[in-house]
Amino acid sequence: RDILRVQRESGRTDADLESALRAAGKITSRKTLTDDERAAILNTVATTAQASDGERIYRTEQLGCLKCHAIGGAGGRVGPDMISLGASAQPDYLLESLLNPNAKVKENYHTTVVATVDGKVVAGVQIQKSDKVLTLRTAENKIIEVPVDQIEDQAQGVSLMPEGLVDALTDDEIASLVRFLSELGRTAEYTLPKTRLVRSWETLVPTPEAYTKIYRTSLSEVAANDPAFVWSPRYTTVVGNLPLVAVPSLIIREEDFGFIRCNINVTTPGKIAFQLNSATGLEV
Repeated sequence: RDILRVQRESGRTDADLESALRAAGKITSRKTLTDDERAAILNTVATTAQASDGERIYRTEQLGCLKCHAIGGAGGRVGPDMISLGASAQPDYLLESLLNPNAKVKENYHTTVVATVDGKVVAGVQIQKSDKVLTLRTAENKIIEVPVDQIEDQAQGVSLMPEGLVDALTDDEIASLVRFLSELGRTAEYTLPKTRLVRSWETLVPTPEAYTKIYRTSLSEVAANDPAFVWSPRYTTVVGNLPLVAVPSLIIREEDFGFIRCNINVTTPGKIAFQLNSATGLEV
């Protein structure tokens, strides 16, 4: 599955390789579901599926939804922000988009595949193009500038969302995911609160370099911008909570620690509040 994702994000197509990978991983395509099977999933969406389960599935690193999509600005920027998705898209449309991402690609979100004169291939969503530079945003949320005079060939690609993304999910899990997406911006529980919240965080990655630095100095050294520390993006749920399960653990001197940080853009004077489930063991 990881290799299929890399192949997809590279903008290259190779039917034989994809077929071999699917066979090796025993990956069957959900795109071939019958009308009755789709109807059964949609019935589950409308009856027993829970949006809370769908949000948990949406946030898993295996699916990688947050890498490309933001909800209220929290997440990747390769695909469209999905905060009002439920108010504008019906469950059958959402299901089809998950099963067959290339069936309905939102305008301005097709990939652009570029081959350069030195043999490189770059794929991403076009941000802008001038007489001198073509600017793309890749699936890894990186900005790449390609000089126009270095472009040998350019073509429109497909959706960066890989086909087969939900092939590993059960019917009930797909139904829960659709239920969650269908409630974004439509129900009070899955509409952004009016209170301004920090929605984008970073967590400390437990690397050997991080352990070495902390043991040689102190815990407070994590607050410094030291290159020994690698930070990974994490995003809140729709209501603004950051689940502890999203914070990696570091075992330091037989104690369990997690480190998070955020940027706060202060435009006017005022108070900043921290709301915590519990302050036990917390250091700021």
